[in-house]
Amino acid sequence: MQQIMMAVAVQFRVPTVPEGAPAADVLGRCFPKLQRDRPTVEQLAEAFVTASSAADSQVSFSPVATSNSSSTASKAPLPSV
Repeated sequence: MQQIMMAVAVQFRVPTVPEGAPAADVLGRCFPKLQRDRPTVEQLAEAFVTASSAADSQVSFSPVATSNSSSTASKAPLPSV
């Protein structure tokens, strides 16, 4: 932990944000030293909501065939995230 603190606070090194990370473009702008150069909380929230919505639209579930049609498994819908 101390090594991370020294790298960021003293050496001004920043982690690399993977391109596939949700809201990677906004996350990459979170590390400048000056607050005015970083995104606001509102910008971060909007970016994550947008990324979450995009991810949700790419997810699909297929019905699972069972050998026993009288399965006791719950038929309730999955909770939304």
